[in-house]
Amino acid sequence: MEKLMNPLFFAVAGLALIAFLQFGLYIALHHEVDEARNAFEAKLKARRETNDSVRSEMLRINEELGALTPPMPSDVAIGQSMNLSRRNQVLRMHLRGDSSSRIAGVLKISRSEVDLLLKVHRTVIPPSTWSPAAAAPASRRAGALLAAPDGAPSQDAAAAANH
Repeated sequence: MEKLMNPLFFAVAGLALIAFLQFGLYIALHHEVDEARNAFEAKLKARRETNDSVRSEMLRINEELGALTPPMPSDVAIGQSMNLSRRNQVLRMHLRGDSSSRIAGVLKISRSEVDLLLKVHRTVIPPSTWSPAAAAPASRRAGALLAAPDGAPSQDAAAAANH
């Protein structure tokens, strides 16, 4: 019986128990890592499928939008008087929402000339007086009412508030 109580026996038995527990922990951890990897791969696959469906839906909507948008005229008739007619055409196209480079291409003038015409127009005539449609969004964004000199809201302010 004394041979069984030898400290060496207890040390070997303890080490064997520790090794067994470590092996069990290794197996459990390996199993959890596999489950996490499988869950991650499933989520990744679902996201890729969602991205593909969103991409195809965006392409479909883009095609529908392209079919709905009327083609822009390739040439705009330019009158003989350069300053007034060209200026009016630039302003009209700008208010329609065309970019400076698009305006320059359609009217066959340089982009710097288009930018200069728009800058001069903004300097001479403030954007709020261009048109009621152009003035209303700016006044709504600012959240302020235009006031007449006597302190009462002006007709432009009332029209902007009604939009």
